Amino acid sequence: MAKDGKKCWCSRHKIWTALIAVLILLAVLVVCAELFLGNLVKWGVTTYGSDLTGCDIQVEKIRVSPVTGKIELRNLDVGNPEGFKTEKAIHLGEVLVSFSPLSLLKKQIVVHEVLVTNPEITFEMGMPSNIGKILENLQGEEAKAEEQGKLPPASEAPVPQAAPPAQEAVPDSNQTPAPAVEKEEEAPAGKSILIEHVQIADGKIHLSATILGGKSLPIPLPTIHLHDIGKEKETSAEDAVGEVLQKMLGSVVETVVNSATNVKDSIVDGLKKLFN
Repeated sequence: MAKDGKKCWCSRHKIWTALIAVLILLAVLVVCAELFLGNLVKWGVTTYGSDLTGCDIQVEKIRVSPVTGKIELRNLDVGNPEGFKTEKAIHLGEVLVSFSPLSLLKKQIVVHEVLVTNPEITFEMGMPSNIGKILENLQGEEAKAEEQGKLPPASEAPVPQAAPPAQEAVPDSNQTPAPAVEKEEEAPAGKSILIEHVQIADGKIHLSATILGGKSLPIPLPTIHLHDIGKEKETSAEDAVGEVLQKMLGSVVETVVNSATNVKDSIVDGLKKLFN
């Protein structure tokens, strides 16, 4: 009986040892996966983000948890385009992303929510402003040409002359008509993305102008909500990020324009303090 008890204890000990070893191995794999995905996301943000905005992008920390479906970004800074004096255009202290882990195995990645808290945008006035320049970069060369008046409006565009009618060919009864070719919309290469909800809250705009002598005027940024990005058509992650940035910076420009009267009074008060 003693021998049987000892054998049973040894068997249980081996099973528990094997289970502990498996758990340790899984924990190591999860940590390695988080480190790898964190570095991969960081590389994508800095590389593709810089290409989108035309500005240098730096991020202090990115943590990705593929098990819980969470991404955390800390201290993401978007620099200014060339020719502007302020240090940076955008500072995002915290960005929290929740996604479906199982969607990583599918064609479309589903992001449930993106929460951007306390963003700070420096609006450097000019012709164009730094935010206007970044918007031009996001919208592409065609939109940029339209804004600068290089492309004529549709009403003034030259009307193409009709080509002379060609002689009708005699149909061949033995010839089978060629099937019509339908144009297909181009789908993004690789995985597409669906972002169900984006919230940008508690933001602040720092209005900067040379006339203020290096000082800036704070303007609160209204809360922004976006829904179902990539739902109507397949959208790449790069295009989805570009759309979110365009909406946010468009709201920044709109807020500054709507605050023009208050901005004018603040500038006058600032000038009085400088000369008194």
